[in-house]
Amino acid sequence: MKIIKTELGIEKICGLCGESWPLDEDFFYRRGSGWHSYCKACCTLRTAELRAGAVRKVKLYKRKGIKNGNDSRGIDGNSGTV
Repeated sequence: MKIIKTELGIEKICGLCGESWPLDEDFFYRRGSGWHSYCKACCTLRTAELRAGAVRKVKLYKRKGIKNGNDSRGIDGNSGTV
């Protein structure tokens, strides 16, 4: 965990964007007894990217007629056996 002391107080460096922010609940989420490694802004962007990827997978499964992602052809339609 990258923590620095400044004249403004204790700050933490986000593991994704590399910016330093005050170490409090306005900028970082709590994680157990510590703090999340990404700032709240990066967590929001990362979650949106992950959800968009999941939506693309679901659309691909529906287009190929695959249910729950379990198909012997795989996502790209190639057969696993001859």
